[in-house]
Amino acid sequence: MGVEKVPFPEIRPKLGDQKCLRGRRSSFKGHPSASVFWRNLCERVFQHPRLFTPTIRQLCYQMLIVKILTAVAVVLCFLTWCEAGNEIVEYAKVRDVGSLAGVVSDPVGAPIAEVRTCEMSGDWKTELACTTTDAQGHWALPSVTQSNVHQIQFVKDGFNQVRVRVRLKRNAKPLTIDMPVAT
Repeated sequence: MGVEKVPFPEIRPKLGDQKCLRGRRSSFKGHPSASVFWRNLCERVFQHPRLFTPTIRQLCYQMLIVKILTAVAVVLCFLTWCEAGNEIVEYAKVRDVGSLAGVVSDPVGAPIAEVRTCEMSGDWKTELACTTTDAQGHWALPSVTQSNVHQIQFVKDGFNQVRVRVRLKRNAKPLTIDMPVAT
């Protein structure tokens, strides 16, 4: 079976998309390659060149900037998620305790290990003495200040910070702190 080439007719029908010129213009006649141009005019799609054609280097820089901005956005979202729900629970009432020691537990009553326990300054900004709880949630701090009221702060990831003021009194119960889970 053979394939036969059929030449296009010289007079072409007018197409609805108007990609081809309707008729010969006089400006083409004087040009040396007008006949070649006219022959190929309806066979190709012509586009105007872009005003700003990006180079490969510019595209690489754009992709790098997009990657960096995406990474920064992911880190900010992660940090926001990590800090979301962490609140400071501060007890208004001063509690009477026998010593600067006690137990830290979760809302169910299970002891919490590795809770950072610090005696703080009166404005809660400076740590005076710190320790961490053991596996049974027990902690003990030496009395650093000579004041009668001490500010104690409890911090653990996944739990809300707890701040409590305690007053040292003889024959008082040990301090028991329930740390609420961060939401």
